[in-house]
Amino acid sequence: MKPLLFISCSLLFISSACTHNFEQVSHSGVMFQNTTLAVPTITDRPLALQDYVAQLIADMEGNLQSLESSNAVAVTNFVFANSNYQTTNDLGHFLANACMQELHRQGITTLDYKVTDFIRVTPEGDFSLSRDHLEIKDEANIDYVLVGTMTDAKTGYILHARIVDVANKTILAAAQTLIPSKLVNMLAAEKRAEPANIVKGASE
Repeated sequence: MKPLLFISCSLLFISSACTHNFEQVSHSGVMFQNTTLAVPTITDRPLALQDYVAQLIADMEGNLQSLESSNAVAVTNFVFANSNYQTTNDLGHFLANACMQELHRQGITTLDYKVTDFIRVTPEGDFSLSRDHLEIKDEANIDYVLVGTMTDAKTGYILHARIVDVANKTILAAAQTLIPSKLVNMLAAEKRAEPANIVKGASE
């Protein structure tokens, strides 16, 4: 009976160690929603780009300082660390959108500053988002901004992300991760396939 008891206790310990339920509180007392993190195992689904973004945001929450819950975070496109910071690529756009989604999911007030004060109705569709600075409010109340850089490495892209106080440029949180090249290549392949799928669907 003792060996069986030892095995049962060991399995119980391993099971409880694989899942952690915790509640995060920033230094300013801002409470984040309960989050359950499961340690990946060989039976889990393959990790996606969104999973890496979720971990990046979780890491920043872990060292977040002085973020007032009533203030908003804006997210900009990730750019290459060795660039002039004026251009990006599809991965940079994806990471910005994914960070916005994850910040909102975690209960952090998130600002979409590209939303205009009107809806543009055209023959091509109805739109409220814009990249024209003349159509976007200059008085957007941006308190904090999430910025990020990408570095092309042999095995993938190294991401560095920071939440910065716009008023005094103080870094309130920072984190980094490595996204494998295969996931970036999958994103590029999906983009190349999109026009063909749309044309095929329209002709059918």
